[in-house]
Amino acid sequence: MYDALKDAQRLDSIHRFSSTENSWQHFKRVTDFPRGLLPIGDAICRFNPIYGQGMTVTAREACILKDLLTKRTGAKDRLAGLRQAFLSAIQPLIADAWSHSAIPDFAHPHPRGETRMAKKLNL
Repeated sequence: MYDALKDAQRLDSIHRFSSTENSWQHFKRVTDFPRGLLPIGDAICRFNPIYGQGMTVTAREACILKDLLTKRTGAKDRLAGLRQAFLSAIQPLIADAWSHSAIPDFAHPHPRGETRMAKKLNL
């Protein structure tokens, strides 16, 4: 990592993240999803940037998508069933990252502000 960044030049000023909320959209539940359109990265699951998982999860999702498309090379319709296969294949990846980032956020004994989970649990 050092070798890749040691000579890098900053292109812009430093920006801070204003949203630290974890958010997971469950697209498998959508029945009328547009053909040929796939959500990926933050469109599916956005992690608190403090954990540094968002780009890694997105890159791994892209690798999964590449593998699925490669397996479909030569198929009459490469898109047939792709959405379901992709969303199923990334589920364990997201669930693992989610368990290491979103769940520990609720372990703090005195969180500030109201969370969606607190609303759901009537806390």
